[in-house]
Amino acid sequence: MLFDIRPKSSRSDLFDREDELREFDRAVDHGRPLTLVLGIRRIGKTSLVKAFLRERKGL
Repeated sequence: MLFDIRPKSSRSDLFDREDELREFDRAVDHGRPLTLVLGIRRIGKTSLVKAFLRERKGL
């Protein structure tokens, strides 16, 4: 559901975030000790992290 106020937790629920997910994945694979997800309010930072973690855990 696209217009829900709660954070998304699935890649399929995100819109046009493939580049960010790919960059996030690359940073984790390279063993970077710290990765910041920055942006203005209500842009989808939490949704991006939740979808990434759910995918990495295989849930």
